[in-house]
Amino acid sequence: MRHIKLAILAVMLLFSMDSFLAASPWVAGYRVGLDGYDVPTISTDEYWSASLFADLMPTSRFSPSVHVGFLLPPYPFEEAAYATAGASIPLAYWLGHPLRSLFRRDSAYAPVFGVQALFDLGHMRLGGGSANLQPLRFDFGDKQVGILSIQLVYDTVADQWGWGLRIFEISHYLW
Repeated sequence: MRHIKLAILAVMLLFSMDSFLAASPWVAGYRVGLDGYDVPTISTDEYWSASLFADLMPTSRFSPSVHVGFLLPPYPFEEAAYATAGASIPLAYWLGHPLRSLFRRDSAYAPVFGVQALFDLGHMRLGGGSANLQPLRFDFGDKQVGILSIQLVYDTVADQWGWGLRIFEISHYLW
């Protein structure tokens, strides 16, 4: 009799954990993008951006997120690579946006503002910082897709301002 009660309790616990996990919001994942810069000490070649990100308040549509990653120059890696760390926050979340009929999945228009620091791995120094605005970003629940993000970049080595453009960015939640 005791074994039956224990088995029933284990099954109930398993089902309650399954429903708890299924109801959990997306929290973290990876992000890839393609960047270009017009900054004195950063190459004018394109850079592949790869990072891991996590939302700080995953149950909120306006959750700030943090990320760490790399900006990698094109192969054969003749230019310096950069480590990045930053944060971003959505500025709006619009479910009934005018472009929703162009997408196969339900989507929300969710532009983002972010900041990040760039650490020059070739010289082991702070290379600069940037503030970016991603006005064309769409949220599909488990992923976000953005295009044409504009960046204002401060080059700490040359003590000058420059600009950048993120051609595209895809964020995909894994957890």
